[in-house]
Amino acid sequence: YARSVLLTRGGRAASLVSGALLIATLVWAGALLAGPYAVSRSTIGAGAMMAGPLYRAGALLCHQDPHRSFRSSGLPLPVCARCTGLYLAAPFGVGWAWLARVAFARAPPTKTFG
Repeated sequence: YARSVLLTRGGRAASLVSGALLIATLVWAGALLAGPYAVSRSTIGAGAMMAGPLYRAGALLCHQDPHRSFRSSGLPLPVCARCTGLYLAAPFGVGWAWLARVAFARAPPTKTFG
């Protein structure tokens, strides 16, 4: 009983926060991969204008060493290989935690003796 009450308390707010976090991690991971592509495909500089803030945000989070970064479309990603792995794995972790929370909250309560 205590387990299900603890996990369902504030359920709607927690679901909204989890959903927002999942969307944010998916957008960030997608932007990391799309930035170099946008720059390489742009003929009028619009891609560079859109990717500029992305690379500046990456500079706040990472050292951006080109020798330690994956490349896409001939350009380094906005963050190094280690950070890329973390940011690409984040949506999976958030999604798994959300699914585990939902499954755990729906599980029948167990009796405790004590």
